[in-house]
Amino acid sequence: MRALTVLTSVILAFSVASAVSLEQASQMIGSARYLYHQQVHTMLLAAVTPEFMRHHDRLKGGSVKYAFQLDSQGHVVSVKTHSTSGSRWGEQTLERIIRTLKFPPVPPQAMKEEKQEGHRFIEVTGEGIGWKPQ
Repeated sequence: MRALTVLTSVILAFSVASAVSLEQASQMIGSARYLYHQQVHTMLLAAVTPEFMRHHDRLKGGSVKYAFQLDSQGHVVSVKTHSTSGSRWGEQTLERIIRTLKFPPVPPQAMKEEKQEGHRFIEVTGEGIGWKPQ
């Protein structure tokens, strides 16, 4: 029951942030495009988290927002990063990790769905990766 509540909250937050209806958001979950994005975000978090944990003081208490594009082969086309606290180290570290990760090729159905949205490349964005000691 708790998982359903959390999933509903995530869907609602996503639909508000993306200006899509609840029906549209629920259709996205489980789509090839959504599943590929989840795979990319999981890979990114697994690579970034240890580095940010080791050097959390360099983040100055903030997080790093990111946006990058992948071609159909999973190669990085462009990267933008922005630290909420002005941590140049955080921006550079995240960009370096994004550029060195070997993302898998994009499944044809996911690429088709992305192109239907008017995008030439897979668009990956995140509101921020950070780490604060507990």
